[in-house]
Amino acid sequence: MPKMNLRLISLDLDGVLNNHIDKECINQHKRVNFSKHNIKLLNKLIEETSTKDMPTQILLSSSWRNDYTNAAGVNCLFETTGVYPRCIGITPYFHGDPRGLEICDWIFKNQIRGNYLVKHLCILDDDSDMEMMAPWHVKTDTKFGLTENEFVVAKEMLMRPFSLSVNLGI
Repeated sequence: MPKMNLRLISLDLDGVLNNHIDKECINQHKRVNFSKHNIKLLNKLIEETSTKDMPTQILLSSSWRNDYTNAAGVNCLFETTGVYPRCIGITPYFHGDPRGLEICDWIFKNQIRGNYLVKHLCILDDDSDMEMMAPWHVKTDTKFGLTENEFVVAKEMLMRPFSLSVNLGI
């Protein structure tokens, strides 16, 4: 199977789509308080960076990944909350390791397996535990979630080339 070239948004939910100030939220149950404004910006980011030959897809890297076993479940959540259902995967959980390592692991394994070739990357997260993935991180403010300022930075980042290289020290 040939690799699918894509732009990838590694997405945290709390602090990106959920925020602490927006009163216009989509309340599916006690935990889902996605801001309509934050959803609109994420959908706009996907729409404006996707092309026919290179779609923008979502990798769920949120702690919510413990509640969902596959991308189909995440896409059901997205459909009910108005997010474009574009989740293609969920990062593994490495207890105690930085989230950046989990994102790197998912990308590396999927590229080696020939599933996807990540050409552009943006990590939307309100936490800073990205380590080697920090150059692709757009940090959001937990209080506000995704704002216009982060939207602009994320869009620019999704247009820059991404390359994952590993030095095995051999």
